Amino acid sequence: MDIYTEHKELTVDDFKNVFDALYQARTRWYYIGMALKIHPATLQDIEMKVNDEEQRYSNMLMTWLEEGEYRTWNTLATALRTILVRHPDIAKTIEDKYIMVPRQHSAGEW
Repeated sequence: MDIYTEHKELTVDDFKNVFDALYQARTRWYYIGMALKIHPATLQDIEMKVNDEEQRYSNMLMTWLEEGEYRTWNTLATALRTILVRHPDIAKTIEDKYIMVPRQHSAGEW
């Protein structure tokens, strides 16, 4: 398993991990795209040109990984918690699996 820090930029090489991590929310692909700040015209274009919902989800993710701003696991977790997407459970799983949180040191460890 890869460990990512909060600010590591995701790329198309991370597609499978991102695809799998958000898969349970795939039917909310349009809203996820909005929360990730993909231009509405781009999302509408995907919706009009692609009939299969899973392929729409895939296209939206690829668009974000290729062109999106702030392509991090933290951005994905934040998007999943928005009022549009409403998947805090998946956000928590992403945080637990992919976002490395610095460990607090106790006074005796230094």
